[in-house]
Amino acid sequence: MSTKLFCDHSPGLVRLFNTQQISLDGVEFNPFTSPEKIEALRADYPGLPFIFHASNVGRVPFSLRKLERYNRACRESAWVSIHLSLIPSLVLFAAFRLGIKLPLAAHERLESRFIRQVRRLESKLDLPLILENMPATPLLNSGFESAPAAIRRIVSTLDTGLLLDLAHARVVAAFHGMTIEAYLLALPLERVREIHISGVGRWVGSCEMPMSPCERRIMRFWNGS
Repeated sequence: MSTKLFCDHSPGLVRLFNTQQISLDGVEFNPFTSPEKIEALRADYPGLPFIFHASNVGRVPFSLRKLERYNRACRESAWVSIHLSLIPSLVLFAAFRLGIKLPLAAHERLESRFIRQVRRLESKLDLPLILENMPATPLLNSGFESAPAAIRRIVSTLDTGLLLDLAHARVVAAFHGMTIEAYLLALPLERVREIHISGVGRWVGSCEMPMSPCERRIMRFWNGS
């Protein structure tokens, strides 16, 4: 299979691309940039396809129209990628913005709720869905949604692809006391459709961490070498 390099949009990326300091196959956008702004940015990336990473957009009915607008702006997307996040948004907001730890429902109920949300979203889309593995959140002791068994069970139940975020995987491996190699090899790698690569900063220390040998092997496999 061939590997294509897409980067998240930023003003710095525009400068690098237009001064020919970087070669790209396309640009990825997230909900922090409006659909109108995305359309306007096509002039800064002439000829490049745009794809959209939805994160949590579309999981609840009131945001479905918003997702449709993004998909029109990023019409080259081959799929819709969302977070495999079982914790309700209100609980996350209360924890991170207000410092309040709200009670969580049983893990089984949260998983069933997420599966219902995704199935409802799938019924409204023309594109396939893929799910992104999330980092553990020590504040909420939320390693359950990023455990390999849970990820395997959910993507199998929904029959979806996996967006493998390597930085998230390293955070989770540390949270569970596993090596990154053991954690990655426990995931359903046969379902990987896209890989996110980025450094790990505030989650596990003050510095970015280089890719491990296991991560490099996975990238070589993905590249067919």
